[in-house]
Amino acid sequence: MRASRPVVVLLACCGLVLGCGGGGSNGTPDDDLGPNPDTSTDVAGDGAADLPPADLPPEPTEPEDFLIVHGEQGRIQQVSMGKFDLWVRKPDGSEPLNLTGTNLPAFGLTCEFGCIVDEKLTHLAVALAPPEAGQFDFKFGPITPAMEVRLEKAGELHDVTDLHFAGNYVFYSTRMACATGGTGCQYKILRQDISGATLPEPVEMGVFPPDDDPDLKSGASTYQGHFFVSPDASTILVLSPTIRSMRLYSLKGGTIQQLGQLLCWYMEGGVCVGAGSAYGDRDPLAISNDSRYVAFFAKAQKDFIVRLYDLQNPTAEPRLNFLMSVPSGDINDLNNACANRQPWQFLTIEGTPRFTPDDTGVVLVGSAKCPTADNPRDWTSIYRIDVASIGAGSPFDPPTMTQLIDKPDANVVQNVILHDAAMSPQGKWIVFSGTPIYQQNGQLLDESSTRASTDREVFLLDPKTGEIKQLTNDIEYRTESVFTIGPR
Repeated sequence: MRASRPVVVLLACCGLVLGCGGGGSNGTPDDDLGPNPDTSTDVAGDGAADLPPADLPPEPTEPEDFLIVHGEQGRIQQVSMGKFDLWVRKPDGSEPLNLTGTNLPAFGLTCEFGCIVDEKLTHLAVALAPPEAGQFDFKFGPITPAMEVRLEKAGELHDVTDLHFAGNYVFYSTRMACATGGTGCQYKILRQDISGATLPEPVEMGVFPPDDDPDLKSGASTYQGHFFVSPDASTILVLSPTIRSMRLYSLKGGTIQQLGQLLCWYMEGGVCVGAGSAYGDRDPLAISNDSRYVAFFAKAQKDFIVRLYDLQNPTAEPRLNFLMSVPSGDINDLNNACANRQPWQFLTIEGTPRFTPDDTGVVLVGSAKCPTADNPRDWTSIYRIDVASIGAGSPFDPPTMTQLIDKPDANVVQNVILHDAAMSPQGKWIVFSGTPIYQQNGQLLDESSTRASTDREVFLLDPKTGEIKQLTNDIEYRTESVFTIGPR
């Protein structure tokens, strides 16, 4: 499972791909690629047949003024591959702005090697070159309300593994020593104040794993230097994985603390054993907007669970519920999991899970790769998990884990394969990325089209009706991440 904090990460080279970007069309049919680009030019190898035009969903019935931000990654060899940009547009798809493509050339920069922004769209960091040993050099600066990126007096950071903006700070990690002949490395996490006209020296916040971490001492740590930051910039969270377990640490006010008990893939006689876990330091985790709660999603032998931690009570054990379980065997055995899942259950989280604006729920994209002879498409849906329901230590059921999108479970293009989702600032709408339904001429794609399984576009979802509207349609680029901000 993979995830990041509510930070759009466009790092194509280091594997932190949450939003990668290049161009994007305005979603209108019949662009400059011809009357039917999906067939006449066949840039994507579509071979899509012309079908009768389909009616688009109605215009939004719950007005809300907000902007959609989405990262786009080039997907066509020798045309757009390797290009990345960040786009902004209105919720009806209009007024698209290539934020990075418009601003960065003046500074001789692009997002070719990666870019990072915060989900309030206040700062941008640009990777200056490909990574060396997994570490980047960055130049960063503010984004004005007028959508101008100001890098005239940009700060620079070097040998960076991970980077997040929060509050008036930029947080970043850099690798320290690694165990001789082992996999365990320690990383220093630093914080730099970016609120003033000049940049002070960065402040060291902590080292992870800490020196007394038992997994570091035993050589079992597989931590790779990634971390999360609460929206109020008060707390750093670190998932510290090993070959058999996972620990969650918090760093607040200079104190490093393990939250709850370790998560073990396989317990035997009360001892965590084995060496085959799939835990990683970017596993799905969401932090509430008020910076109090943390929802962490993980698997352990037979169970897929969610843990809810209270950062105001860090010594308490987390609340727990089960997303899915198998009666025996390993839940990571796909055949076993598919044979035991209910039609509404998911096996993996795609993109970034996020708390709802009022912090009463967590919205995420769940998927299950359980193809059948009649339907080879991945099952995906957008879910809302009721936060108040987490804690009974029991399985979720549909009333407490609601599907927010209405689409067919069949081998048709209307069965959009979803990737990432975010609610609008007031919670009236959901924006998501997923496989396209329409060609650029407004006609339906054929399900045999490669775009119907490998491309992604931006969509708007009315959670009250389940109806969706495709906002973008660019065969050369694939949407990697989406989030929303208030009007500028």
